Amino acid sequence: AACERRVAELSDALTPSNLTQLQQWLLWWEEEQGASSALAQPLRARCAAAMQGADVREGHHLSRLQASVGRALEGLGVPHASESTLASGYSLDFVLGAGGPAAVSSAAVSSAAESSAAESSAAESS
Repeated sequence: AACERRVAELSDALTPSNLTQLQQWLLWWEEEQGASSALAQPLRARCAAAMQGADVREGHHLSRLQASVGRALEGLGVPHASESTLASGYSLDFVLGAGGPAAVSSAAVSSAAESSAAESSAAESS
């Protein structure tokens, strides 16, 4: 409670980067602790808006790994969408469409991309 009071006192001085970090903490707190923060709703709204705008401000670019994973998903025939943003502000690398949307990160499917590349390489060698 003391932490939340201090954040509220300093809220006018918080930068977009500070607000984004605070939003990540709020999401973690609610998920892990199963409790809502005592931060006032207007400040919570500012945090969420800052996080939603972070990719736009920072000029989000796809990594080579993410591009490779996308190609592997296409090669495997897995329906997916790239770069989706949740209402919370979190950005998902991929949303898979088969059997309902399921969020996955590049790391979660990178082994599939590596396996696909290895299989491709082995097939070319044969």
